[in-house]
Amino acid sequence: MKNPLLEQFIVESRDYIQKIGEILIKLEEKGESITLLNELFRLVHTLKGNSGLFDFPMMTKLLHASEDLMNLLREGKLKYSSEIADLFLESMDIVSQMIDEVEIYGEPQLSTNEMAKEKTLLIREILSEKKTTEQTREENQISESFDYSVIPEEIRIKMLREIFEGKSVTLINYCPEKECFYKGEDPLLLVKSTPEIIWGKAYLREKVEDIEAFDIYSCIMNFLIISTKIP
Repeated sequence: MKNPLLEQFIVESRDYIQKIGEILIKLEEKGESITLLNELFRLVHTLKGNSGLFDFPMMTKLLHASEDLMNLLREGKLKYSSEIADLFLESMDIVSQMIDEVEIYGEPQLSTNEMAKEKTLLIREILSEKKTTEQTREENQISESFDYSVIPEEIRIKMLREIFEGKSVTLINYCPEKECFYKGEDPLLLVKSTPEIIWGKAYLREKVEDIEAFDIYSCIMNFLIISTKIP
């Protein structure tokens, strides 16, 4: 191997994976700890970012899914359990195997990529189930206690006029997936394509606690839109 950057990546990745294993052991011994979960998130976040420098897409996707899982844990939206720990440990074992193959063959092998793909899909299923629950709760809260005062008075008057004229007025709360950019989606472009928008507002749905650890390719923006075209 004659690529110094790749050699450095392999050495650092093994160090990160070792530290991840040590933290998982501490979590098993001490129970859930926000400090340990934050450190775990930081390590996975760094490992994911480093893998993105090379053409190892399935490794990056598995690490990204693992990072999102860790984020739910540290935010308290998902309870840490032995099942989650096992899933995360299995994912890191696959990443470790991929790193070994990169050192030997220059890239992860097909069979290992398939294992990474299966594990990524499994994690995404868990995240999707959790997201559906949270989104349903959020939609119910909006429908039950939406504060219409956030809408400018002139827009509210226009909404009433449209309703009196027999037109439909639809309030849309658009919550893009956090990983939408990785799927080639453009939330802002989609919002702009909404027909007959009479008002719109964008806002953060999550508070950014650690700006240095924040993934700039994670979408945490929601959009409120009022359309007189969508029935």
